[in-house]
Amino acid sequence: MVVDNTPPSVEVFTSYPLFSPNGDGVNDTIRISQKDSNVENSWIGKIRSRQGTSLREFDWTGMAMDFSWDGEDGGGVLAPDGMYTYSVRSTDLAGNSATVTLEDIVVDTDGNVDFDGTNARGAVLPDGQYRGVLTVS
Repeated sequence: MVVDNTPPSVEVFTSYPLFSPNGDGVNDTIRISQKDSNVENSWIGKIRSRQGTSLREFDWTGMAMDFSWDGEDGGGVLAPDGMYTYSVRSTDLAGNSATVTLEDIVVDTDGNVDFDGTNARGAVLPDGQYRGVLTVS
């Protein structure tokens, strides 16, 4: 008998976690890259406020895919300036679960948020990419 205890996996990152969805055509979206994901029945991604309120949900069958967030919630309302997180979760057929979280995404529509990346809680690699943190449950 073979027991599967390997959780789903995906690498989540963005090139820069600050964006300004103010309609000026400059950095109006943030690109979230999701690489090397396992093929699973379901991947659920969520954008949440710092307080934990869910703003927007994304889902994929098979592999978690790259996407761009325009700063809007599920109803098309622009999120207020501030800090947000993105997490993606999957549970495989054996019941193994994993969540990867990219923290400190900054929405700044008026240019008043001072962010240089030094307080980001995700891992910052030498190539400047901000990586998500894996939690296995």
